[in-house]
Amino acid sequence: PEGFADAQVIQIPIRSIAVLSTTHLPHLEMLDALDRLVAVSSHENVYSPAARRLIAAGKVAEVGRGPSVNLERILDLRPDLVTAVGHDQPQYNTHPLLRNAGVNVAINSEYVEPTLLGRSEWLKFTAALLNRDGLAQRRFAEMTERYEAYAVRVRDVPAAHKPSVFGGSLHRDVWYVPGGDSYIARLVADAGGVYRWADDAHRASIPLSFEAVFERAGDAEVWFTSDLDWFTRTDLLAANERYGAFKAFRASRVYNQNARLNEHKANDYWESGIAEPDIVLADVIKILHPDRLPEHQLKYYRWLP
Repeated sequence: PEGFADAQVIQIPIRSIAVLSTTHLPHLEMLDALDRLVAVSSHENVYSPAARRLIAAGKVAEVGRGPSVNLERILDLRPDLVTAVGHDQPQYNTHPLLRNAGVNVAINSEYVEPTLLGRSEWLKFTAALLNRDGLAQRRFAEMTERYEAYAVRVRDVPAAHKPSVFGGSLHRDVWYVPGGDSYIARLVADAGGVYRWADDAHRASIPLSFEAVFERAGDAEVWFTSDLDWFTRTDLLAANERYGAFKAFRASRVYNQNARLNEHKANDYWESGIAEPDIVLADVIKILHPDRLPEHQLKYYRWLP
């Protein structure tokens, strides 16, 4: 329409795409469009076996992102579209540089959604660009149905039987705790747990001191963390011996989302986990209420002995 002379014009269906976040890869696989992939930000960050085969065959380039993005390589590849993420710190954004160079770029904003299903629903965004809306609608409806089927299994758990939960870990001297309006907080609630920061209104992570976290969560029953290199509680103590003071640590109820790592330490939690919100929920239910899902085996979370 008239009046939008500066707007991008993207011809659909797109025939080639570069993705700057591995969370966008499952969309292409679910929509039978992985053959459109021409570039990723980093080869090492890719878990998908199918995508890795394309990389090994020399069909997928590595272009970086943020200030280190290889603009010349992207211009050589001439993808119909680049999908990027946005940051609140402008120096880490790639899209302004790409737009200034005349490259079509779209920001996938799944990371600001407050629910797992909300994040997964961005499948429809990718589908619109591929002209595969109907397939995306079916796939998402199936995810939602399976998610609800798991959630209903713990809906009748009495409040007194819901374990208390906290998350995160120290990075240097700051502990980033998921906010009370984050997808982690909603996930815990849907799994029949009580998140210790549920009364907080932040959607993003909250920077706190160790002391502030311990004051509120020192006696919490379950701890979810996300460090790639933690496979046992001994690893936690090696990082910071103060972790041993938490009740969840002493009771051996610490879990990490690094159960699916490849040889490059690419984490499938941030790939197929985006497309399987129901399985992520089932994992957390299994951890909090194992009797409600006796047949389920953990896929994305690992118990730290």
